[in-house]
Amino acid sequence: MKTVAKKLLSLILVVCLAFMGVIVTPFVTASAAESTTETLTITGSTGTLASDSSSISWTSGNITFINKKGSTAIRASDTAHYRVYSGSTGSISTNNGAKITKIVITATSNSYANAAVASVKIGDAVTASANGTMVTIECDPGEDSVEYASTAQWRLSSIEVTYKAVDTTEPHVTITGDNHMQVGQTLTLTATTNVTGTVAWSSSNEDVATVANGVVTAKTRGTTTITATVEGTDVSDTIDITVCPSNANELTIAEAIELCEWTGNTATHCQYTTTGTIASIDTVYSSTYNNITVTITDGTDSILAFRMIGGEELTVGMKITVTGTLVNYSGNTPEFDAGCTYVTVLDETASAAKEAVDVVKAYMSLAYKYTETTKEVETSADATISFATTDNRVSQTTEQQVWQQNGITVTNDKTSGSNDIVDSFNPVRFYKNSTLTVESTSMIKIEFACNTTSYATALKNSISDSTVSVSDKTVAVVFAEAVNSYTITLSDGQVRMDSIKVYSNVGATTETKTVLENSDFRIRCGVDAGLADIANVDSYGIRVTAGGKTVDYSTDANSWGETTDGKAYVLISLGDIVNNVARLQTAFTVQAYVVVDGVTYVSTLSKTYSVASMVAEYYNQDAEAVEHLYNYLVEIGAI
Repeated sequence: MKTVAKKLLSLILVVCLAFMGVIVTPFVTASAAESTTETLTITGSTGTLASDSSSISWTSGNITFINKKGSTAIRASDTAHYRVYSGSTGSISTNNGAKITKIVITATSNSYANAAVASVKIGDAVTASANGTMVTIECDPGEDSVEYASTAQWRLSSIEVTYKAVDTTEPHVTITGDNHMQVGQTLTLTATTNVTGTVAWSSSNEDVATVANGVVTAKTRGTTTITATVEGTDVSDTIDITVCPSNANELTIAEAIELCEWTGNTATHCQYTTTGTIASIDTVYSSTYNNITVTITDGTDSILAFRMIGGEELTVGMKITVTGTLVNYSGNTPEFDAGCTYVTVLDETASAAKEAVDVVKAYMSLAYKYTETTKEVETSADATISFATTDNRVSQTTEQQVWQQNGITVTNDKTSGSNDIVDSFNPVRFYKNSTLTVESTSMIKIEFACNTTSYATALKNSISDSTVSVSDKTVAVVFAEAVNSYTITLSDGQVRMDSIKVYSNVGATTETKTVLENSDFRIRCGVDAGLADIANVDSYGIRVTAGGKTVDYSTDANSWGETTDGKAYVLISLGDIVNNVARLQTAFTVQAYVVVDGVTYVSTLSKTYSVASMVAEYYNQDAEAVEHLYNYLVEIGAI
């Protein structure tokens, strides 16, 4: 009865007010939105990435994770995690308009969890903390998205997001759009509201940026808060806008440092250019990663160019212009961030020197001697497989590596071994508890050439067969009947190996044969002697790169001899390598260089040969002249 009376009274009140000209919207009480939790798992099977991509994203259900490239190229995910590099930015958001209240990120280590926390953009409504590998981000009352700007690399495997659906009955206005601009740029923001009325826009700092009808115009560097308010109400929303100097602006080093300090440890969204002289090489050029770290100076101020792309030819004293994003790393190191690039700045003298040396060819030929000896030697192997560092470089997580050469297949299987497979050594290392398998056709005998007698002994001790023997550094296994495959489990310790030979006939154990011994191979490298006439030249010579090492042979420091054809040559001894297949196949690259006013300039022209390839070329030109040496290198598998 009381309920009926209340409803009747309410109806009478509404009718009366309407009669008086007042429009009333009945009040509706919305129940609190229920929380929903979804998990987005990062795996190698999701997220594809082009080499020039500027971002990558994952979406699962109502959750989207975006990572945008900083100065370091982003990558697709590994098998079970994703790497967020320093300088990259991104966000975690819902795609159904819900408000995020909590995010739990699973990192792959405690240190990566701490790096993730340091990268999250926190504020009054967003906090972040780490407990072990778990990162918890709390949002109160709720956020459309949570952004990050990575200050160091971190890795994650999953993201769990708890969110509440937006109560659409509550009056609200929401601003969407980018929050970074360049001076002189305009961008359009959008305001979405469920309240009837005109949206008014305002900027808290019109010296930095103005706004009209949602269109923001950037004026000068700084930050401002853009507000959208439904006129006649207190319903509003805000977005913070950061305005940076225009992309590609050329800055002095002092201006670059000041910009780094202003943006803090978040990399700038734009790229800038600064010119200076190399004061120091802080990390030498890496051929593996093709980068170098240098400090440049204008005589007053200095700034770091971190992991700058290229730079093999750079030396202290060279003037360069660096382009890239800026960051104040760890809050105390202003720098051009990883992935920055450079161009050299040449004065008239240096420019002439570089132009002169760029067209200079380097020359390389071969000189050698050896002793021919006729003696009784063991029957020649049917085939040989030689291990060299360039055969098959593998990653440390690889379970198996395989070599195939001259009809022989060798497999190194990690199996229960505790050591990772690494093929970056010469000789190759086979670790304890791994298995070594040799496959070929109708093998009667296998010879394993180890690096030392102790490695040969360790290999012998891993073989239970009584037909095994050791002579110096070679382990020989003879079979009663021909086999096509033979496996050894290395139980006694590590073994380092140079080569493996297989035989299909050991009936005649020796034969009379002429062998080559006591060799002395030299490469003869030359350049035009006219380089000495370049203006202000300090010195000149040959730059030789081989086996990952680079050496400069200067005419001032080494024994050079001029020939009548106007070329200067230097002889580089390689020693006794006639029976060392890996050394015979090692590539040598030579280039001319000059030093002008203390700066080294290297010719863009080069010549690359190995001893084996030179012998093969000589043979093609004049077979008779090198026939004996050519045939011998073919026999031992060098050619």
